[in-house]
Amino acid sequence: MRYVIDIYGVLVPSLLLWIIVAYVLSAILRRLMQRFDLYRLVWHRALFDFSIFVDVPRNELERRLMERWHGHGRSDEEARAWIASNDMPNIERVLARRRAADLVIG
Repeated sequence: MRYVIDIYGVLVPSLLLWIIVAYVLSAILRRLMQRFDLYRLVWHRALFDFSIFVDVPRNELERRLMERWHGHGRSDEEARAWIASNDMPNIERVLARRRAADLVIG
């Protein structure tokens, strides 16, 4: 995936474009659901709306977490220990329990 897209000489983060696309699609779907009164068929409106999941490879997650914890002044050893004992178990828990998203980016 390209991280930056050149639009007429302006460098725009690709994630920003995905966010805009997701917002527009979500707005269109919400309007259609309201227009045709389809929300009355669902149990909880907020749980029914469009969902997006950003799927980042594990090695990239670990790299970003190391960078984050270095920025907070932790050594390599401290950062790795914290990531192994806290961050990665939380990530694994979320990945194991998440529901399917309407759009997966990654």
